Amino acid sequence: MACGMAVALLCEPLGVAVKAPAAEIKARGLSFPFFDADGTLTHRLVAKNARIVGSLQHLESVEIDYFATGDPQRVVQRIRAAEATRDEKNETLVGNGAIVVETEENRLTGEGFTFTLASSRLNIERAFTMTNRELVLTSDRAVVDLVFERKGDGDEVKLRDVKRCEAFGNLRVKVVQPTAVKKYGFDEATSDRAIYDGATHSIMIPTETRILKRGGVSIVNQVDAIDLDPKSRPAVKLK
Repeated sequence: MACGMAVALLCEPLGVAVKAPAAEIKARGLSFPFFDADGTLTHRLVAKNARIVGSLQHLESVEIDYFATGDPQRVVQRIRAAEATRDEKNETLVGNGAIVVETEENRLTGEGFTFTLASSRLNIERAFTMTNRELVLTSDRAVVDLVFERKGDGDEVKLRDVKRCEAFGNLRVKVVQPTAVKKYGFDEATSDRAIYDGATHSIMIPTETRILKRGGVSIVNQVDAIDLDPKSRPAVKLK
């Protein structure tokens, strides 16, 4: 038996298939720029630290900045996560912890995510929240299409906003702007599903909704759409 083992070991370098573990590389201050078909910088992924094993990059302090059209100096949408794993082959970013998305009008948060860089689709698995100036929307999970360009106050200004967001499970819409309560006719609405449309700047609730008004009045109703304030926030650089 001892001789047989020795022979096997001697034969391995001569052709026996032995899969060696992938080398691990540690790096600091990584930056991955992304360009459109014309070679213009559209967004950039940066990470403070990275541990690279094959096509997987285990990243810390991850940030993705999307730039204004024609102005790579101005950030108009930002994604932040404490940790994430980037699959370079499939161009996905996966994390179990918290993620934050900031635009010039909306702030999205959640836990557990998969972000596909090529399509800018974000799947949030837990504790989803979407906040703007007028209301806060929460749900168990959500699917978000992040990049959408629309005209701002001037024809020459384009803002990058959330294109579409579909929220599922234990949906709650709470109006936080006092002046908006009268506009919408309720303080709080609960349902199972809602869809935010960036093109129409509205939230649609296609399922039966329970509405809570001031004074404790609760009714079951169908909310066709919540039209948000069409005015944009000033185009300021995200910090």
